Amino acid sequence: MSGDFSFSGKKILYVTSTWAGLLDVLTGESKQPKGMPAFFYPLIELGRQGAKIDLIVFSDQIIDKKKITDTYFINTTITILPWPRDKRVRSILVLFSSFFRLYLRAKRKEPDFIYALGTRGVLGVLVSKILKVPVGVRVFGINKYFEYYKALGTFKFILRSPLFFLSFRLKSDFLLATDDGSVADKLFQEIGSKDTKFLFWKNGFDPIVLFDHKEIVGKPFMLYPSRISDKKQQIKAVDLLYALDIKGYKSIRLKLVGHVTDQKYYDKVFEYANSLGLRQRVEFCGTFEKKVLFNYMKQAEVVLSLQKVSNLGNTLIEALNCESVVLSYKEPPLEAFLENGESAILVDNLSSAADAVLSILNRPELAVKMRRSGKSALYSEFDNWDNRVCKELALIKSVIK
Repeated sequence: MSGDFSFSGKKILYVTSTWAGLLDVLTGESKQPKGMPAFFYPLIELGRQGAKIDLIVFSDQIIDKKKITDTYFINTTITILPWPRDKRVRSILVLFSSFFRLYLRAKRKEPDFIYALGTRGVLGVLVSKILKVPVGVRVFGINKYFEYYKALGTFKFILRSPLFFLSFRLKSDFLLATDDGSVADKLFQEIGSKDTKFLFWKNGFDPIVLFDHKEIVGKPFMLYPSRISDKKQQIKAVDLLYALDIKGYKSIRLKLVGHVTDQKYYDKVFEYANSLGLRQRVEFCGTFEKKVLFNYMKQAEVVLSLQKVSNLGNTLIEALNCESVVLSYKEPPLEAFLENGESAILVDNLSSAADAVLSILNRPELAVKMRRSGKSALYSEFDNWDNRVCKELALIKSVIK
């Protein structure tokens, strides 16, 4: 594109769903996003550069539209459309009705570009085909889908995850996935459209980290900042707390921070902690604004990331940027830039994790060194979000006619 390209006046249709962090911002529950910078930062920057954004959000929840606010967003109109809540026949009518409303809105607004984000965003791809509008696809949470694909095979996978399959299969101007230790590149090779430009980019880090600097009650503590779900394996954090308890370190606590997206698993975590006699030392803190979360990360003895498949996500990146001691599993994407015992704690199992945490607790000078080394390793491997967002906007510019 020429250097004088401007987003000013360009009409962009964003199509996505009401995932937890977005819903908080839409309803004014949170003044700032609690996660997913890869979604929010490009959207906000497009508005800042003068683009006129239509944000279409498909929701399977009943939302009081009077609560919807656009105070966080710039040059953005927000529309909530219903999404089926079950698999009954009526749900098909809901889906077609919402698709038709999306189509009519796009036809009336005549967007210059459609950005389809997440599985429900694929309806935006379908609209782009009808109206012949450039379209980009952004996918998140790839790991479980690749597992499903390998276990089920193509036909059963399509039946189980039809919208996700279409996100990969339908031709688009580009498909952007996060290189976070997941295997989106392998899944694209299996089911992706060969006519689509596939991009596999790492997330970024905030160039300036802001803390609220309040002294945190309940020290010392380990912090596990992530939504509460089986995939994130908070139970493993309870196991680590128990291993420390057995080794005689009984003063450290475990603080869990994040949205509860699986209430049954949440209950299971605390029932398990209670069965081990640790209930009084495991605390659920809810969700935090970023300045508060970063302060917790900085003051934690250790920040945990113990997910089942991939741990190179925003949580780990943010923790390193806060000069936290990070503890996670030995995974190739982490070992590519972090060294166990030098810039992070990378373990094969929780038994060795307990010993490593004890060494940090007993040797403060080692913790100081690891905090600094971890942040240095992050900066050598990743771009800051300002540069990362500029790169994404340049990508969008390249496909707008």
